[in-house]
Amino acid sequence: MELPNRGPLTLREQRLFREAMASIDTKSLSIAELQGLVALKIGQVLGARDIQVIKLSCDKVGIEENGVPYIQLPRAKQRGHKRNSQFKKRVITNSLYSLVTLLRERYESELGKKLPHDWPLLCNLSQATKKPIKLSTTIHTYSDRIKKISEKLGLNFKVTNRRLRKTFCTQLIAKGTPLKVVAELMDHTDLQQLEVYYRHTHHVAKKLDDVLQSEAKEIIEAFAGKIVNPDEASQAGQQIFAPTKDQKLHLIGSCASKTPCSLNPPLSCYGCASLEAFDDVDHKSVVENFVSEAKETFGEGHAIEILKHKDYLAASKFVQQLEDGEL
Repeated sequence: MELPNRGPLTLREQRLFREAMASIDTKSLSIAELQGLVALKIGQVLGARDIQVIKLSCDKVGIEENGVPYIQLPRAKQRGHKRNSQFKKRVITNSLYSLVTLLRERYESELGKKLPHDWPLLCNLSQATKKPIKLSTTIHTYSDRIKKISEKLGLNFKVTNRRLRKTFCTQLIAKGTPLKVVAELMDHTDLQQLEVYYRHTHHVAKKLDDVLQSEAKEIIEAFAGKIVNPDEASQAGQQIFAPTKDQKLHLIGSCASKTPCSLNPPLSCYGCASLEAFDDVDHKSVVENFVSEAKETFGEGHAIEILKHKDYLAASKFVQQLEDGEL
């Protein structure tokens, strides 16, 4: 069942959100609206939780000696620790740094003085004067800031840091980022937490098979490797193995490349011109196992986005062409 405005942004929503963020006139925004824009941008760039954004202070944003901007992002509360004062330095985009700089300038302009180094990045505003005060925003006020900027963006769907966090995570997986790296960036203490997170994400836009077939046709025009008999492999000792549903490794082909491989075998091999796929192998079962493992590990919702990765699409297209007699 699809739950609208709860899971990661769809591809269409991602495009519309990027366009709206890029076209907005930041100088015309109120301080409250600009705070909301900064909060959403942090969620988009870093996949940060609401509470992590609320805890940020202005001194946690800076530029390295080599000119690279960064944010010292507060760590989420870790198991077994009563208090958490840890921060993790994360590289950010120049556009996010510019937004933070603009927000600080707006604070200083309103107050007529330089800000203390520990001034909250998203501070409260005085009810009487509407001027910034040195007090971190509450979660209620934070939600109000997101609502205000959402109205300015004029989108017909809901964008929250929670949805942006799920989108950020899904995109990492789709790009083939190792799970341990994803867990570190998402600030999860272990892979098990990450798996639970995926399993509770809802992003079911259409059937998985339809996605694989339609996307593969657009991206993968033809299988670039060769179909050969096992005795015809061009190089010895270059065998490629893959697991199937019986959890045993099966020889699916050989690599004809004479240079070191930077791919992620065996899945990525199906999109490589160096693959010599053996003609006596049930490649369909191999690919179906890849798809099944993704669905079981991440939940069908996230699997839809994950399986749009070019490696899955190439493997799916290969099987399709093989069954259609095109190879």
